Amino acid sequence: MSDSKPLNYNLRWIERTFNSRAATEALLAPEREAGNVSHNDYDAAVQFSTSVYPYYRFIGALLGTPITIALRRPSWGNGRTFGCLLVTTFAGSFAGQAMTVSAHLKFIRSLENPSGFGQAIENIQKNSGLPFPRGPTIARAPYVILVAFVSDTALLSSTVTRTCVNVYTGHFKAFDQSSK
Repeated sequence: MSDSKPLNYNLRWIERTFNSRAATEALLAPEREAGNVSHNDYDAAVQFSTSVYPYYRFIGALLGTPITIALRRPSWGNGRTFGCLLVTTFAGSFAGQAMTVSAHLKFIRSLENPSGFGQAIENIQKNSGLPFPRGPTIARAPYVILVAFVSDTALLSSTVTRTCVNVYTGHFKAFDQSSK
């Protein structure tokens, strides 16, 4: 296993910081020039920042209304209709949030140099002074991708590193036993 740090990727901070193409280009260009971010990772991040993934949870929530109208029966009263609308709105919002996390995971898996991208995120965060908010954090290290809801990225980093070492050494123990 390499000595590189795992990538700690706070979804809320990423969505707030890289909220437009111009902001993404302005923040990542110096990191690309410094060698932390590869050209392909830079292009992928710029393209990802202009996609509609932040709106998935709102789109899902708005789909609750037509779903409720389609499910509604003439015998339903206002209370039952409102209850169905509430359930479908929350379910749609949850499904949209899951799709947002899935889009972020797909982006992270596509990175050529995740440790360099992680270093770039860390540098941008230090320069901006904006702390990482509470919310879902994705940690990527060799052999492991972990999605967690933590506020302390140092704790997450040490946990992922230990997990990766355990997975890495366990893999070779199993390999050594099977070769005997």
